[in-house]
Amino acid sequence: MTDPRCAQARELAPEVALGVAPVEERARVLEHIVRCAGCRAYLAELSGVADDLLSLAPRAEPPSGFESAVLARLDSPGAAPRNRGKLRRALQLAAVIALVAALSGGAVWQAGQPDRELADQVRQTLATADGKYFAAYPLRNPDGAQRGSVFAYEGEPTWLVCALDEPLPKGWYEVQLVTLDGERHQLASGPYLGGLRAWGAELPVAVDETAQLRILDKQGRPVLSARL
Repeated sequence: MTDPRCAQARELAPEVALGVAPVEERARVLEHIVRCAGCRAYLAELSGVADDLLSLAPRAEPPSGFESAVLARLDSPGAAPRNRGKLRRALQLAAVIALVAALSGGAVWQAGQPDRELADQVRQTLATADGKYFAAYPLRNPDGAQRGSVFAYEGEPTWLVCALDEPLPKGWYEVQLVTLDGERHQLASGPYLGGLRAWGAELPVAVDETAQLRILDKQGRPVLSARL
């Protein structure tokens, strides 16, 4: 990706995917992706993840400073005070989506990015949010094949995001967190988990107190799991 228009379009893509981009910037991105297949695929990827995360996002907001470069927009004179809470939440999720996409390798534009650049991105995000760390774990099926990734953010609050390579088949599922002392916490359950490619929740314990994340079917059989 050498075209500066690509860099600009992909910087704005998370906000466009969430529907919070200003009209002029949205129009500029949409005009660009008509001619650029790579950016078009990237926006489609973010839009799919954004739809899934926004539909399942927990009521508690992630840290108010999660991504300084994105949240700085809220301090602009044109930001209406009564809309700042809703916009802040949307932009925080945009930052989560962008970081998860970068680390999972699912986003086209990050496919060849050097590891040190990704590490710098994570360190900057954590420094901004006063977080402790951001870790990734493979999500595997019972045969041991990787089918996605689990991303854990330790901060205030602590977050966990699952990103699947393919959506779960339609059906009833339970997402269960197992702690080091054997306690089990149900993070979600129901038929709405079927068909999703991404899911996020606030964790009831610190990341270093967790042992495993499990996705179970209606009969309690493990479908996917990750050792944390």
